[in-house]
Amino acid sequence: MLCVLLTAIGLLQRGYRVEWVRGRRGFAPCRRLRAAPSRCCARITMLETAVFGWLGSFRHPRFREELALVK
Repeated sequence: MLCVLLTAIGLLQRGYRVEWVRGRRGFAPCRRLRAAPSRCCARITMLETAVFGWLGSFRHPRFREELALVK
């Protein structure tokens, strides 16, 4: 987790946009990324929301199957 956090911070410092997809655990790194200066703050997304976004709709045939994997 530390390697991912440091990579995200490095990318933010270089001007990249970062979206941190977090699960039900592991909130501490998210606090660190939220505390970053506003010009380089990471977007924090829950894993369930990311799955929904990737599939495009809850009507996607694999939505329930994929959601079950992250719960």
